Amino acid sequence: MMALLLSFSLLGFAQSGKVAGKVTDETGAPVPFASVSQKGTNYGVSADAEGNFSINARPGIVLVVSATGYGTQEVTVPSGTTNLNVVLTRGEGKVIDEVVVTASGLRINKKEQGYASTTITAE
Repeated sequence: MMALLLSFSLLGFAQSGKVAGKVTDETGAPVPFASVSQKGTNYGVSADAEGNFSINARPGIVLVVSATGYGTQEVTVPSGTTNLNVVLTRGEGKVIDEVVVTASGLRINKKEQGYASTTITAE
């Protein structure tokens, strides 16, 4: 019985693999901190500052790759692949105009808050 359980666990491990890759835009520039997740699950990772990512995924799994200000791309992991590069198109995604962080950590629209706020810019 123990051998049977061990063989099933090894079979499941053999079907799952690590896929690494890079997320870039249409010019080849890296897309930092893009989200890479398995479609239909809560499992995902974030790319690093250079757009590099590594995720556990078996062949046939659909990966959803997205980033703020870019379109979302769905890519199916092909069999025998350990390297997967994804190109996102600029300007097709949602762009955040503003985020209001309150003392309690709630995010609300600036117009909906009932108290004073300060705007901080990078200039």
